This record gives sequence, C-alpha cells and structure tokens, in this order.
Amino acid sequence: MAEERPSVGIWRWTMAFTGVGSTMLGPFLPRLLVLWPIQDRQAGMLVASLFLGSFSGTISMSRQLDRCLRRGALAASIGCLGFAAAAHFRNGFGAALLALLLMGFGMGQLMSSINLLVGAAPPAQRVRQLALLGAAWCAGAVLSPSVSTVLLRGISPSLRLVLLALLFLLPLFALRQTAWGTRESAFEHSDDRHGLLADGVLLCTLMFLIYGGIEASISAWTPLFATRYAAGPIAASQWILSLFWSGLILGRMALGAFSGSGTESLVYGAAGASVLLLLWLTLSGSFVRIAIGTVLLGGCVSPLFPLLLATTLEYKYSNRVMGIVLASCALGSALFPLLMGFLSSSFSLRAGMMLPVAGLLTLVAVRWGLRPRMQVAL
Repeated sequence: MAEERPSVGIWRWTMAFTGVGSTMLGPFLPRLLVLWPIQDRQAGMLVASLFLGSFSGTISMSRQLDRCLRRGALAASIGCLGFAAAAHFRNGFGAALLALLLMGFGMGQLMSSINLLVGAAPPAQRVRQLALLGAAWCAGAVLSPSVSTVLLRGISPSLRLVLLALLFLLPLFALRQTAWGTRESAFEHSDDRHGLLADGVLLCTLMFLIYGGIEASISAWTPLFATRYAAGPIAASQWILSLFWSGLILGRMALGAFSGSGTESLVYGAAGASVLLLLWLTLSGSFVRIAIGTVLLGGCVSPLFPLLLATTLEYKYSNRVMGIVLASCALGSALFPLLMGFLSSSFSLRAGMMLPVAGLLTLVAVRWGLRPRMQVAL
C-alpha cells in the first residue's frame, strides 16, 4: 500500500484535468455560436460527440488498467490538440466533431481506470475516497471557463487548449515512476458468470445513464441559458458554470466526512431539492437569481454520483461489467445535451431545461426499484 500512495495524488490531478476537458464546452458554446454558423442542435452535437467518445473509451476498458491509462492519456492529448486547431478556423465544425470524439475516448479511459483503482479501497473508506476524487474532478470543472474566457486576452483559446493537451500526458510520467507491472482492477476476478444479467446490473446501468445526462445537461447549457434569458455579458456567463461546480465540490468535500449511514435518504433528498432548484432557475429572468440557483443546485447534486457509485461497487461486479455501468454515464451525457439542443431549436431552451427535471424524477424511481436488490446484496 505504501508504494501506491504517491499515485493517489497523481490520479486526483489527472481527474482535475479531465474535469476541465469534460466541462469546457459549456463556457465555449457562446463563443462557438459566434465563430461558426451553427444552431443549438449543432451545438448539442458537439457536446454529444465529446461524451460519445467518453462512452466508447469506457466501454472498451481492458483488464490491464495501466494500458488504459496510457491509451487514454495519448488519445485525450491528441484529440485536444485537434480541437484547438479546429476552433481556430471558421469552417472547423466537422473537424471539431472528430477531435472531440477522440478526446472524449481518452478521457473515458482515464476516468474509468482511476475510479476503479480508487474504488478498490476498503468499504469503510470507499465513499470518502470517491468523494475526494470527485472533488478533484470538480476543481478542474470550476476552472474550465479559463480555457475560453474572453478575460484572458493575452493567450488565445487555441493556445490554452494546447496547454491542456500537454497536461493530459501526466499519467504517462506517473506510470514510468510506478513499479506496477500489469495492474488489474480489484474487481476483475469477481464472479461474472451472468454478465449483464447479474442482479441489479440493468438498473444500475440505467441509473448512471440518467445521472450522466442530468449533469451534462446542466453544465453544457447553463452558460448559454444565462446569456439568452438574463442578458448576462459573455464574460460573466462563461464563469457562471463555475458556481455550479463550486457548489458541487463543496458538497463532495463535505460528503468526504460522511459516515456512510442513511445514504438512501440522502439520494432522495438531494434529487428532490435539485428538482425544485432547477424549476426555480428555469423560470428566473434575473442573472443574479440564476447565479444563486446555480451554486445551490451544485450543492444539491453533489452527493448523487459518489453515493450511487459506492452502492454499486458493493455488488463487486467485474471490471468488464463496471466498465459498462460507468460507460452508461457517458452515454447519458451524450444523449441528454443532444436532446436538449433539438428541444431548444424546436421550442425553446426553457423547454429543454425540463429534460434534466424529468431525469431527476426518473432517477428517484430507478433507485427505489433497486432498493430490494441492494438490501439483498448488502
């Protein structure tokens, strides 16, 4: 264990960089809608491309997690460089779709591998470790507007993307310094005779698909929502999403001290409060009210992912099955923003914001349906 302790800090830094990459499109969209002649549905396609890549990266997880980390670092770096080049030209939309697909693939490999490594901690420490890992990801998400903000005029967004691409290579240096050999997930040798038919797998998959869609919908469209309905300046709207991630990181840091009892009630309470705040935010026409609602919403959403992941890990599914479950989160992250783009183009962005509301209500229903199976597993 002592040999692996230095890696924990490196994985948190890597998760922070994937947090930047996963959420940068939200603050980028107002700029891209000006740079490229695209509508909301095409903007949704950009977000979908990034998370479809993440889905592909997660679903293609191999047994050797060190290989996944190397492959993920290279793919994320090359994809980010491609997006940097595409964002520099007025006709770069098609190239950006391909670059984001590759970048998402790399980040999917990185995030899933790190979650499985850290999730192998003893059950008493698992919620805390996953919560701190989530907090590191959110810290990167808080800083994601710095990639595209108009406030940093001395460095172009393309150059900032190049710097991010170089940071994605950090796991390569970590693996060179760590004597792992061929590292496998702690869950890889779990009983996998029934695969996707194992108890609770389908409901867990649906649960993470919905959660991924909820989080991605909020992060992708809130800056544009603030610009369109609250007449907020682009500079302020690009950073409003940082309020969401700030609330989320504070919530997950608080969850790090959570004892582990009453997790089910916390999931229901967090989802219910998130529904109310989303409705309040959607009906708001004031930039200040949207900003307040955004930071409170982040705090309410914060417990959901670590608690859902911790309870799912109690089943001790194999690496292959866990890869599928985690991949569903990325698939939801691709589908929900894409659907919101079509709803926004067909009706309005306010109508599109009802999609994450419906997702939260469905998440509660799915978690309730999983309850008897979890009681048996526990």
